[in-house]
Amino acid sequence: LHTTVYTKDNRIVEVQIRTRRMHQVAEEGIARHWLYKEGRVTDDIDSQTKWVRQFLEWAEEIQDPQEFVEQLKIDLFPDEIFVQTPKGEVISLPKGGTALDFAFAVHSEVGFHATTAIVNGKVRTLGYPLSSSDTVKIVTAPNQKPSRDWLGMVKTSKARTKIRRAIREQEYEFNVDIGRDMLDRRLRKARIHLDDEKWQTVADAFKVSDRDHLYAAIGGGDISVERVLDHLRPNVPDVAPAKTETAPEDFTGGVTLVHLDDPMVRFAQCCNPVPGDPVFGFITRGRGVSVHHRDCPNAAVLHQEPDRIITVEWEEPEVFSGKGPFKTAIIVKSSDRVGILGVISTEISATGANIRHADIRTNDEAGNMAFLIEVKDLRQLKRVISKVRRLPDVYEVRRIASTRDEDELRAIVEALPLPNDDGDEDEDE
Repeated sequence: LHTTVYTKDNRIVEVQIRTRRMHQVAEEGIARHWLYKEGRVTDDIDSQTKWVRQFLEWAEEIQDPQEFVEQLKIDLFPDEIFVQTPKGEVISLPKGGTALDFAFAVHSEVGFHATTAIVNGKVRTLGYPLSSSDTVKIVTAPNQKPSRDWLGMVKTSKARTKIRRAIREQEYEFNVDIGRDMLDRRLRKARIHLDDEKWQTVADAFKVSDRDHLYAAIGGGDISVERVLDHLRPNVPDVAPAKTETAPEDFTGGVTLVHLDDPMVRFAQCCNPVPGDPVFGFITRGRGVSVHHRDCPNAAVLHQEPDRIITVEWEEPEVFSGKGPFKTAIIVKSSDRVGILGVISTEISATGANIRHADIRTNDEAGNMAFLIEVKDLRQLKRVISKVRRLPDVYEVRRIASTRDEDELRAIVEALPLPNDDGDEDEDE
């Protein structure tokens, strides 16, 4: 029974009289009723029905239509977020989507050239996770290029696919240049002229369609120069094998790296070179050129593959002075007087270098300190060492190579001996 009546004061009262079964059908539908009857109702169905009822109650409480729409998006699409451009265009992204995902969702060219993001009026990095209702503007630069680091910043398959394709194109062009230099250098030393006839035999042997594909395979490490030369040498038996280079400074006609921010150039963490250091390049497989200090602890191992060693040069100082900073580390040995750590830190900071981390180990007589610092070039690093070396009570200052992180720095300090360490241990025994 269902009726509506009016009271004497003109108020409307709705009256419904139902059995339990009638109420269930009215509230949840006839299909729901038969699911109950057949025992096919699951927890998921219960929770969904409960959510609908809660949603209807909640919708009646919200007066602001805009607030209602925003909350509806959150509840209906829990695995999605909705952000907007400054012009009001709404972009949907998966939950956890970043500013870089947003950039590629707007347009591929925006993504390729993105440098930073402005989220709700604040400058954010490209890896910044977005939330529903954020307003996002992407700042671009024409010289910006995608790098492999970007793959760790995105959640959407569209952005990841675009980034990988761009990196492959960059790597191909880079590998062509590197491979051409490597092969030409060795051909000149071996006095082999790769004419069209010889080229065709190489193309057939290595199944490449043109010279650029051969150069790219050499630059990427898929085909070694030695294999190409071995294929050509039977045709020129009078030519002696090329002399094996043993050090990067022996090379001529190598590659000069002009751009420090080239995504195909990495700075080796095993030696942490800074601009101005004597360096050489090592062609990695699929990751471009790794730049190493000439005195890198791994230099001897790397030189066992001379075909992959190339000459590299730093940019002019006025070009690279605005880039960086570059991480390096120094060891300081001093007396253990009160305040010495603060004095040394002040002198380092006075040069404009930034102290990322410091570790110290002392006994009653002396102290060993290690500083992980950031400098813009070798000249600044030399100023740091010079200023600290002139301090009273400082015995030694030197640079150390391998400093990947704070734990490694701490291990280096703990391994350094202190005066009378052995004597103290003998007394304890």
